Amino acid sequence: MTHFSAAGILAQLDQSAEMVSGFPAMCNAHILYGKALLRAFLNAEFWMITFDVVGFRVDIGEFDYSIDYSSNIPGYERGMTGIVDHLTIHDRPELGDPWGNFEFDILNFTASLDAEDTVFSLTPADYDAAGIDLNSEMSTGGRLLRLLVYRYAERLFVPVEKTLRTIGIDTVDLELVCELSDWEHTSILSGKTLPSQIPFFQSLASGLEQGCAKVALPRESNTHWSNWVECDDLGRK
Repeated sequence: MTHFSAAGILAQLDQSAEMVSGFPAMCNAHILYGKALLRAFLNAEFWMITFDVVGFRVDIGEFDYSIDYSSNIPGYERGMTGIVDHLTIHDRPELGDPWGNFEFDILNFTASLDAEDTVFSLTPADYDAAGIDLNSEMSTGGRLLRLLVYRYAERLFVPVEKTLRTIGIDTVDLELVCELSDWEHTSILSGKTLPSQIPFFQSLASGLEQGCAKVALPRESNTHWSNWVECDDLGRK
């Protein structure tokens, strides 16, 4: 039996979303969204929900790996941290504008994931397979981000242990009870509703209250980058 309630979990997520700390905003004026991974942990006394998010920072021209988290653990109620140089590309020139464009051969380049290099020799068809229209106005950084998200797939995210260690909570005995990259997300920065109003988070909170997240979670999902691509131009408005 757990010592927390679904209502308390939802209230915490709502506060995190409103504070833009502990609950990621897929719409961001400075970071293009690529992919996210949600993990839920618990024991009889504590719960924690983490969000690993990979994006591209248009203000500095680098890939971004952020970890948002919300919990009822004292000192770790909400926050955001990150991992430096998890995903990089070699020989990137200076940014050409504030929206992530720069002169770069997007068909032939070397990328590094967790310090392991991969040489890419691509064709426009490879971008098409990833759902990227090279005739669209998507920036260079956005194209590379979404291509690498597609090509690296599940290798994109760090192991559970590294996520918890980065947060600084790896000494607490928590069981991983849920891990998924498809769910219905919300971002109040783009006028969306609060987490407590989303069926997915209602079901997840209920599962955690019952001592396991293995409940019938809603299957609707909007976490693919194509559902948030209109936010790429947020910084221009």
